[in-house]
Amino acid sequence: TAVAGFASLLTDRLALVAARLKHLSGIQKTGTLSGDEMRDLAQLRKRAVTLNVAVLFSVASGASALIMIITGFTAALLSITHVWVAAVLFIASTFLLLCSLAAFTLDLRAALRAEDLH
Repeated sequence: TAVAGFASLLTDRLALVAARLKHLSGIQKTGTLSGDEMRDLAQLRKRAVTLNVAVLFSVASGASALIMIITGFTAALLSITHVWVAAVLFIASTFLLLCSLAAFTLDLRAALRAEDLH
């Protein structure tokens, strides 16, 4: 559930960035964007990509954890040793979550830098 909560947090942030991006893109079509808004638009595009990557890694981490659980129960039902498979899937899930956290950190830094500019 922790990974699902983290994925929810990421998608909420992505939705906010996408809404602001849509707003600025609409203004850009009219040709009335200021220099600051043009920089914001470029920054928001980068943040949207970073957050999208973070969401994908988070979902992959959750999927890996689910596969680990399914494998564990299936192996237990079939009386098959599954320790190595569980260990590999746990490591993969943890690594994917780490990648998601790294991308989230990049977004936080970009958001803070953007706030410092204003």
